[in-house]
Amino acid sequence: SGTRWKDLYLSGGIEIENGTGNVGVGKDALRINTASNNTAVGAQAGYNSNSTNGRNTFIGTAAGYAMTTGEKNTIIGRYSGNFGGLDIRTSNNNIVLSDGDGNPRFRIDASGTATFDNAVSGQNNNVINVNSDYPSAGTATMYM
Repeated sequence: SGTRWKDLYLSGGIEIENGTGNVGVGKDALRINTASNNTAVGAQAGYNSNSTNGRNTFIGTAAGYAMTTGEKNTIIGRYSGNFGGLDIRTSNNNIVLSDGDGNPRFRIDASGTATFDNAVSGQNNNVINVNSDYPSAGTATMYM
């Protein structure tokens, strides 16, 4: 009646011992992964990711390459997880947007604090503060 697959890998050099629901697209994407429900698109995306619960999303060449035990993170761009003064390798619930060199340009951390180019929100430059209970209307403040 057919073969059932635990993971989808369109890549070379992958040996997944444990974990299910993973998607790796690109050479060595999720190379060392043993967790579940990770998505990595790009050569070496999520290469060292080895969290217990997973649920990470890495999009871009080498996106999340240095991530180790961090869970529920989203990285878009070439940010490795430890570059440009930002180290989230073991951190959870981050969203990072980086440039083509891997420099983190925008981050939302687990508490919801937004950071642009490593200038922490709360200062009167580069700040977005949104207070809202979706779907009702809320307040938003933006300083640029």
